[in-house]
Amino acid sequence: MSDGGALLVPAIRLPEDYRRLSTFVRQARELGVAGFIVYGGDAELTPPFLARLKEGAGRPLLIMADYERGAGRHVAGMPELPPMMALGATRSPGAAYKAGKITAITARAVGVNVVLAPVLDVLTCIDNPIIGTRAFSSDPDLVAELGCAFIEGIQEEGVLACAKHFPGHGQTTKDSHTALPVVPGFTREVELAPFSAAIRAGVGMVMTAHVAYQDIDPDGPATYSKKIMNEVLREELGFGGLLVTDALVMAGAKSDGADPAVRSLETESVGLLLYPEDPGQAARAVEAAVAEGRLKAETLQMWAGRARMAAADLVFDAPPKRDLERDHAFEIEELARRSLTMAREDDRLSARPCRNAIALIVDDDAKPSRARAFDVRSGNFPGGVIHVTHEGARYDGDLARALNRADLVVMGLFGDVKVAKERAGFRPVLTGFATEVLKQHPKKTQVICFGHPALAAGLPVRNLLFAWSDTGVSLRVGLDSFIDGGSMPGRLPVALGEDHLFGAGRRT
Repeated sequence: MSDGGALLVPAIRLPEDYRRLSTFVRQARELGVAGFIVYGGDAELTPPFLARLKEGAGRPLLIMADYERGAGRHVAGMPELPPMMALGATRSPGAAYKAGKITAITARAVGVNVVLAPVLDVLTCIDNPIIGTRAFSSDPDLVAELGCAFIEGIQEEGVLACAKHFPGHGQTTKDSHTALPVVPGFTREVELAPFSAAIRAGVGMVMTAHVAYQDIDPDGPATYSKKIMNEVLREELGFGGLLVTDALVMAGAKSDGADPAVRSLETESVGLLLYPEDPGQAARAVEAAVAEGRLKAETLQMWAGRARMAAADLVFDAPPKRDLERDHAFEIEELARRSLTMAREDDRLSARPCRNAIALIVDDDAKPSRARAFDVRSGNFPGGVIHVTHEGARYDGDLARALNRADLVVMGLFGDVKVAKERAGFRPVLTGFATEVLKQHPKKTQVICFGHPALAAGLPVRNLLFAWSDTGVSLRVGLDSFIDGGSMPGRLPVALGEDHLFGAGRRT
């Protein structure tokens, strides 16, 4: 077993890595890794695969996953929850607790015992290209309240929660997957409040941010900062649990050219190294740094021991096999319904009595499934469902004639916040298209945003409903409530203001 590998958490990517079970068993036995982070998978094959991996390792492992929206966002056949911003719209700690509990139950069923959630970043920059609806709110008190409830729901089920991304990724304008974001000013009362609350609530793990904070420690990302990780997190906030890096393959972690594993451990506070690009090379680099005196062997042994103890405490039998999608369907639907938020309502129309209603899908990601989701209510759209992507975003010809004939246009806004996309809202061509439709048909166009509020920024809307995501349940309840006149009890969890949603403002 390699001493240098005891703090590593390599990545497993499914389904392609199903055939590499022996490789991961070898990493557990020969490198002595602390555990693995799992991406993807399915409800049938992933549980036995992870069970075989734990059996082959011959000891407890930390099995982590980014289940910010339940296991179903990654694992086919598992239930998917609305995003955290939808929970923010409910303003309900009970809803956040329930979401955490369902997340933990589905994680355990897969074989995961560490959920890398909740996101405790306060979304103070609405144009943040990577956080988006992953955040609860732009209100630090609401983030703290809901984050603690989510953590309680997870950890009551014997699964470890992880608060991320410390000390805060919510005000960045760059994606740390592709660059090192730099924050010139840092408001401690805002950014640190949710983490402080989570630590007092007993969260078991915290994740670092690959973000530079100029007025705290300008020398590289927070992940490598003794001042931030020791003085702020450990001493000021009193966190004594496991501190894991964000993925070391990210550009923000490799910004200074040094070995990210060694640089992280030099803080003497980081205890787990998430997703090293080459686990063997990372282990050798750590061992060399110990031999050179750059790292203290006793500090690494302490964190390795704590990781082993945490893994041992999380050993449990998977819950009995059952249909988790069916078991939790009603609870998840209730969460989605409670999140529905009318941001603006001027003479809202109903799709029910219209003879020639059209559904107009404006889609930044060109996913055919988004248009197909409207098929279940196709009877309410006799004029058809039109799917517009950036390649066909032109208000002319047949499309213009169809919209001119329609007596109601239900415009659905779609766009994911995702790695390397580098924007939170629409491409300019889609914003221009949606704006033109709304200007041409202001009174008969209704807008439902199935994603980040930035998608609606600057659009001249008269009616705007937020359903928060393209998750199946969010699509269904958003359409049902609009068409059938259901309640929309949510409150906007981000401080956008009229100038941003309906004008030219760009920051909260």
